[in-house]
Amino acid sequence: MSDAIKLIKKMDEAFKAKDTEGFRATLHPEYSFKGPMMGFDNVDEAVAFVENCPFEFHNENETYAEQGDKIFRVFDWVVTAPFQKTIRMVEYMKMKDGKLHSAELFYDTAEFPQEAMAAMAAE
Repeated sequence: MSDAIKLIKKMDEAFKAKDTEGFRATLHPEYSFKGPMMGFDNVDEAVAFVENCPFEFHNENETYAEQGDKIFRVFDWVVTAPFQKTIRMVEYMKMKDGKLHSAELFYDTAEFPQEAMAAMAAE
């Protein structure tokens, strides 16, 4: 397993545990994230999301492919609370200086439960 994939797994574990310091330690100072339902332009926004993330989850069936500083990951995002659902996702990430520099996440938003969408909109 490459150092980049080890770092991504470390980032995931910190995210899942809401370990904001551990999560921050994996990110490049210029980190950005783009997904179908949200985005972050900097590390502080990403850390704030992790700190307040309403989901309990883990990932399964992960497959990685690397091409230089680019990593592609296909995985099942398994949510256990506040709803139960498995959503297939694809993530495209770039590394810089040994840290995660950017990430773009793809999934079918129709798979996201409507009640969860309503709860997120109310916050």
